[in-house]
Amino acid sequence: MGDVRFIITALLLIPKMHPGELFPMFPEGIMPSIKAGYPLLGFPSLEISICLLLIPFVQNQQKIKKYFYVTSVGTLISGALLSVITIMVLGVDMTARSPYAVYDVAREIRIERVMERAEVIVGIIWLITSFMKLLICFYVTVIVTVQCFNVISYKNLVIPFSFLLLPLSLWVLRNTAELEWSGIVYPMMAVFPGFVIPAVLLIVGNFRSRNKQGSEVQTQPPSQPQSEAHLHPQQQPE
Repeated sequence: MGDVRFIITALLLIPKMHPGELFPMFPEGIMPSIKAGYPLLGFPSLEISICLLLIPFVQNQQKIKKYFYVTSVGTLISGALLSVITIMVLGVDMTARSPYAVYDVAREIRIERVMERAEVIVGIIWLITSFMKLLICFYVTVIVTVQCFNVISYKNLVIPFSFLLLPLSLWVLRNTAELEWSGIVYPMMAVFPGFVIPAVLLIVGNFRSRNKQGSEVQTQPPSQPQSEAHLHPQQQPE
């Protein structure tokens, strides 16, 4: 469904696209592009570890790996295409200055007496997706706390954690200036919980599984040879 909306949006923006805005590519070298991708390490790249914590609760475990890779590749491709469309519609300078470039691109969708103010739809989609992400992060936080401290039921932590959401939301980001600052600091803060801890747990889990398999092979009793009487049962006299 999301791919269909993306294709429809791209088709509606074709009259507003100017491919000449994409050139020249890398006028100052490739390093500015690499530096511009640094804030994306924190969000959304390293936040994928939150989804990894939900894998044990998935019923069909056999298809997880396939859909995980498909979703990751699809996200990268759609993000790259969205960046290209934004630059072709708004231009390089306006895209760099705008804090909400996708919202500004949606404002360019106008079909006389048929469709106008499509940015309202983008705003509604942002609200829905932000709410869903908040629910997922909240659920993962509760589940991890329950598993770390051996809490009897997760229901005991739902209400206390809910009361912490409002003050924490006001404390994390107070204005747009801090939002720009978080793009520099947050990737460094997200490296430890988003990459280091999952990597250590993966290494430790593989090491423990190999040791467990080795110990099971060593402690397994040798198979007893079957007796000849069992192999050749005596014939009953007629």
